Amino acid sequence: MNQQQVITNTITVGTVGQIEYFQMLLPYDVERIIGFEVVVSMWSAPPAIKAFFIIRPPHAVDSRFIVMPNVHFGRLMLQIPGCPGIIYQGDVVEDGNIHMGENLANTHWQPAVWSHNTRRTEISLNVANPDFIEGIFRNDWTGSSAYVLTIHLWIEKKM
Repeated sequence: MNQQQVITNTITVGTVGQIEYFQMLLPYDVERIIGFEVVVSMWSAPPAIKAFFIIRPPHAVDSRFIVMPNVHFGRLMLQIPGCPGIIYQGDVVEDGNIHMGENLANTHWQPAVWSHNTRRTEISLNVANPDFIEGIFRNDWTGSSAYVLTIHLWIEKKM
């Protein structure tokens, strides 16, 4: 059985159009890349639960059925130098509809990113002694505050 490990890289993003190049060093005994997670953290604290009971007008639309737009933060690309192709290329998006599909007994509690975490991407990639992974992130978010992008790379090491 092989040992799993997580390698983390953090990027502070503050300006529109900012392009960040980064490298994630891999241990010498890495055998396989299992997957990765991307987490976006805003500088402000997570929202608190404002009320336990929500009073609605008699014919108002239930907020659980309103579809909200997703927030697009930027584009992420990961690759291994010397290997043809790209491991991952895609958009970093905050799911604006995390409340959809929830079957909770307490309808007065709203699920949020800090309670339901984020989407993970699972890949299986056998590598031949790579030293590092290269990454490029391009910020497309036009918001006024800075945020932190954290990438967690899951690897499997030889025993």
